[in-house]
Amino acid sequence: MRVMNQAKSAFDSITSHVAIDIDTRKGSSAGRSAGLGLVLTAETTNGILVSGESCMIPGEKNPNLAGEIAQKATDKLFQEIFRGCSVDESTQSMLLIHMALSTRSVSKVLLPYPSDYM
Repeated sequence: MRVMNQAKSAFDSITSHVAIDIDTRKGSSAGRSAGLGLVLTAETTNGILVSGESCMIPGEKNPNLAGEIAQKATDKLFQEIFRGCSVDESTQSMLLIHMALSTRSVSKVLLPYPSDYM
């Protein structure tokens, strides 16, 4: 809940139209994960999804970890929104592969610049 509240407060000064859904998993349903992460996705009025994410470093001990993860994910989301693209830099290469394998006239994407992942 701290991660969600921290992320939501970052949007309060910009818009009141913020809905955050939480998907939490613990124990065996979380797989081998022993950490904390956050993916924030914004949807434009045209239905375009933009996202930013952050996760903890394994073994990290930090009392303000939830707040820092929320702030990093929020910052990344804002960066992607201000860049004017619909794909964050870490998923550009995956998206282009999927587009290349799909039918010819279905996919369009706006990438402001190639990322280091490509």
